[in-house]
Amino acid sequence: MKYLYLLLLSIILSLPLHAQKTIQATSPIYSFSITKEVKPPILSMVPNSLRFTDSNGNNAIDADERCQIEFEMENRGYGDGFGLVLKTTASGSTQGVYFASEKRLATLKVKDKIKVVLPISGQRNIQDGTLTFTLKVEEPNGFGTNAIQLEVATKVFESPMVRV
Repeated sequence: MKYLYLLLLSIILSLPLHAQKTIQATSPIYSFSITKEVKPPILSMVPNSLRFTDSNGNNAIDADERCQIEFEMENRGYGDGFGLVLKTTASGSTQGVYFASEKRLATLKVKDKIKVVLPISGQRNIQDGTLTFTLKVEEPNGFGTNAIQLEVATKVFESPMVRV
């Protein structure tokens, strides 16, 4: 029995010891991108919907007059138009004419239309001339509209002639 015990002990001692080893390595660098399927809106201004309206009907911006430019816009695309902004610039006789250069618009759902209204006001210091408005609707992903232009006359303040 003593020999059996020694034999077992020698077998156990002769077995390799299995210990945990620490190995350091660096994995290769991989480049990948995660893309989301984009369903873009296709935005356009409805043909023949662009119009200028003023309170006295002379188709010009007069001193102390409130006017507006309005048009309809539609979405014929595959996704909704979010974060739309109407950007407006003017060149020409701009003295005494006030309007918002940026206007946030409502979300335009697929196959829907919205009416866009840009208020304009003529002040007392307005001058005679012509004003060219450039209107463009921008969408954050670059799916905005093409710019359109509208030319409008401006009229200087005509003081009334009062006689007694």
